[in-house]
Amino acid sequence: MKHAEPDFHVLDYVTITKDKRTGLVLALGGADQAAGILQRAGFFDAPGPRGTYHRLPHHLSVQERHRKATTASHALLAAGYSVHLDPFLNDLAVLDGDREAALRYLVQLSQGPVTPQTRRSRRHC
Repeated sequence: MKHAEPDFHVLDYVTITKDKRTGLVLALGGADQAAGILQRAGFFDAPGPRGTYHRLPHHLSVQERHRKATTASHALLAAGYSVHLDPFLNDLAVLDGDREAALRYLVQLSQGPVTPQTRRSRRHC
């Protein structure tokens, strides 16, 4: 019995990184739908030697660049794209290596809004 290769539903590969020479945050790859997602996240089209690429504006603060890059990567992942986000730009990365604290924080976020009543009940968990 011969098995067929599986079908993968990844649309395209997108890389979001910081250019070391210019300091710009760039997004390379993807299709037209990826361009729309990137534009909604704050990127804009720029002509390049190998075709159009996307970049964030110069005037953004470091925190804004990281937030927009992280937001764009998650939106692209949700749309089915395979994304490489430079770890330096990842707003959700834990710099000090305390992954357990980061996971506890994400669990808290997933449990919904914190009210005085839910805060008391969460302490007892």
